[in-house]
Amino acid sequence: LVQFYAKWCGHCKKFDPVYRKAASHLRLEGSTAILAKVDGPANPNLSKGFGVAGFPSLHWFAYGEERAYEGGRRNDSLVEWVSHHARGDAVTIVASQR
Repeated sequence: LVQFYAKWCGHCKKFDPVYRKAASHLRLEGSTAILAKVDGPANPNLSKGFGVAGFPSLHWFAYGEERAYEGGRRNDSLVEWVSHHARGDAVTIVASQR
């Protein structure tokens, strides 16, 4: 699950602890799913390519396909949705551009 965010976005700042907690929860459960973040304004071509119109915007990537996340924005909702949609063969390793 990838969160497109903006550093100046109040909604993103409020959502950040929830997203981090969900990532920790999934890791502790032994999930192979990865929760990642992309600074949208710093990566405008990437954001535009995935149709990001506002922040935060969550997108699910699996089996070489992308789709908008349609679950809730609370920790338990995120964990439940990701756990349900993540299967061992759905993970693709992508190189970081840091």
